Amino acid sequence: MKTTFHILNGDTLKKIFPKALEGSLWVCRECFVEGPTNASNLKDFFQKRAFYLKQQYGDQVKMNYNLEVATLFYQLNEIPVGTEINLWFEDDLFCQVNLWFCLFLLHKKGHRGTVYLVRPQQLTPFGFGDLSEQELLKCFKNRRILTKVNLWAKLWKYYQTNDLKNLKKSAQALQNKFPFVSEAVCAHNKRNPSKDSLGLPKETLKQIILDLKTQDFKSIYKEFSLRIPIYGFGDLLVKRLYDELLEHSKDQS
Repeated sequence: MKTTFHILNGDTLKKIFPKALEGSLWVCRECFVEGPTNASNLKDFFQKRAFYLKQQYGDQVKMNYNLEVATLFYQLNEIPVGTEINLWFEDDLFCQVNLWFCLFLLHKKGHRGTVYLVRPQQLTPFGFGDLSEQELLKCFKNRRILTKVNLWAKLWKYYQTNDLKNLKKSAQALQNKFPFVSEAVCAHNKRNPSKDSLGLPKETLKQIILDLKTQDFKSIYKEFSLRIPIYGFGDLLVKRLYDELLEHSKDQS
């Protein structure tokens, strides 16, 4: 009997997941788009991740990291070889980096079951969370099989070492069938600060503050999500960037 697993990009999707679809539901609750990405083994890696998130966000992240976050990735390593896996991830950078890591683990363990990518048909700030049950079923119907998991695994390898040159090359190798990968990689490159820029996310926040003539974070975050949905950043991450921007402005004045 075929075993099916659905790896979901968050708890919001789990709450609205179509009851008509069979299989076990596992939730990816990480945010590899920020923080440390290197360690000698998984245990050390997750210890670094847990420490970083606690240091950055403290009590704002109310979950047991090992139990509610790291467990998924250990389970991925234990999935039977022939299992069907459906990866429900969106096109934004936040989701893509998490997806790359999942596929890296599956490739590393030599998984030989069928792996599918399920995604919304268009990029929006709301992703799966804004879809009806019928629309989610349509996303599943239009899922794409991932035959070259090794290419996706390379994306994580180059992302974790910040090798932008090879990260772009790996995305280009997937361009014909999955053009959204290059878009996410481009967004990643643009968030890096330079001599004349704080990086696209912070520069966008600066412009929003000027345009809206407000420092009300709730309004700013909503506009940020609308202007550059390619990042898919949650409110905690954007609030951290916002606070850093205000601190930078004080230092410049």
